Amino acid sequence: MKFAKDAETGPVKVFAKLPRRFLIPTPAGNYNPDWAVVIENNNGNTKFIVETKGFDHISDIPKSERLKIEYARKAFEGKSIGLRAVKYKVAMTQDPFTDFIGNIND
Repeated sequence: MKFAKDAETGPVKVFAKLPRRFLIPTPAGNYNPDWAVVIENNNGNTKFIVETKGFDHISDIPKSERLKIEYARKAFEGKSIGLRAVKYKVAMTQDPFTDFIGNIND
């Protein structure tokens, strides 16, 4: 996958595929995001849970999957590891990892 390959460069401290048992219960069914990413920046480390999708636009994702993504986004709001927030991101096919890194303060 392009996202994983691109992650090998840049200020990535940790990049790991989440195991299948890492589940987020949602009203639309259990959801297993793809990646855990820790990026080192000037303010310390920024932690992410990332879902990668093989679609060009979020509107192309089937509705049932979009619902799980929205529930997961809400599940991570206000969550932290240590003193740092955990951010949830969705990376689409056309989203280069460099753009993802460039927007880590979103």
